Amino acid sequence: MELGILHWAVGDREQARVAWGAVPAGAPEGSAAAFYRGLEALCDRRGGESLADLGTAARGTGLEARLARAALAGLRGEPGAAREALRDEPGWEAALLRALATRSEARDALAACIADYDQALRDGIPFAWAYHNRAVAKGRLGDVAGAIADYTTALRVRPGSHESLRNRGLHRYQTADYRAALEDFDAALRLRPQESESWTHRGSARQRLGDNPGAIEDLTSALRLRPDDTDALHARGVARMALHQFPEALEDLDAALRLRPGDPESLQARATARRAGGDLPGARDDYDSVLQVRPDDLEALSGRGLVRQHLSDHAGALADLDRVLRSKPQDASALTTRAVSRRTLGDLDGALADLRAAVQLRPDHAETHLGLGLVQREREAWAEAAASLEEFLRRRPTDRHAASLRGLIEDCRARAAGAAGNSPR
Repeated sequence: MELGILHWAVGDREQARVAWGAVPAGAPEGSAAAFYRGLEALCDRRGGESLADLGTAARGTGLEARLARAALAGLRGEPGAAREALRDEPGWEAALLRALATRSEARDALAACIADYDQALRDGIPFAWAYHNRAVAKGRLGDVAGAIADYTTALRVRPGSHESLRNRGLHRYQTADYRAALEDFDAALRLRPQESESWTHRGSARQRLGDNPGAIEDLTSALRLRPDDTDALHARGVARMALHQFPEALEDLDAALRLRPGDPESLQARATARRAGGDLPGARDDYDSVLQVRPDDLEALSGRGLVRQHLSDHAGALADLDRVLRSKPQDASALTTRAVSRRTLGDLDGALADLRAAVQLRPDHAETHLGLGLVQREREAWAEAAASLEEFLRRRPTDRHAASLRGLIEDCRARAAGAAGNSPR
């Protein structure tokens, strides 16, 4: 038994089954060998083989027969009965079967599953797939660091596990460790280049790292293998937007939304693409759809506020941007955008307050200095206006309006000098 178990632990299932198959069915250890063959098949999700071997083992006596009968209850769709039958059974084998019988995604069930894998790994030997399965349960509970650690251990025991590499890459992606995620997806694709999911994940990681052409290449490979992959369509649309390929981005996002209508992420991305392509009413409609599902989505509120502003709906823009700034009072972009609508509606004091706050938060943003200078000029704060407009040109010396802005600066300086000359001494 032990030789087969050792082969199994390191992922050499074929040699494990050879070792157990060498035990004659009528030998004293025949029932145990059938049980371990069935257990290995169960862990590998080979239900037909597992049923046959566990059925043979269940006809015997002793611990392995009891464990086999409990495992068969789980296979028949009775996980509660299986766990109950296994509750007081000793050994790592019983702990593994209890873990495998867990079907619920409830937190207490997943915690119990992890405890069973803990016992199995503590009392038995380091099975790569047990570390992998425990990592899956930890990931579902939100313990991303614990899941990554278990996948890493599983890969030390069995370096060629495509599934462990892919899953670890996904968790690394979750933690924004995109470079490490990319390495895992690279390795997974070397093992299984025909799996579309890994192409999708690697494309998303490349996109996050700024390699949009590489991302499009990977996502196109994923879509050749699986044309209805909505995640790949969405991610390729986002990568194409980053390259200003707006018509192509809209094609991808439209296709994603046909397959997954109402998806807020794709609607949000399409709104951005429509806005960039000049379809402001379409962008507003998409933002409206996002906000019906997620009424407090700050990105959608900011986007809709900007679109409403461009459509001259300044009251609507203020309503959206006020909501954003109640939640994020330090949002310099929202302050700058709100200032434009306030200025247009005649609230110069409010616009000035917004722009001064935005300059403090983001002093390197040229457009904020421009907006501030224009409002200061309307308020006849000539010296301050000249300084703000000069700051804009210092940051944007080749702006297409540079010549007219220099004229405004000279005018502000002259007016400031005149005001100083006329002031009472």
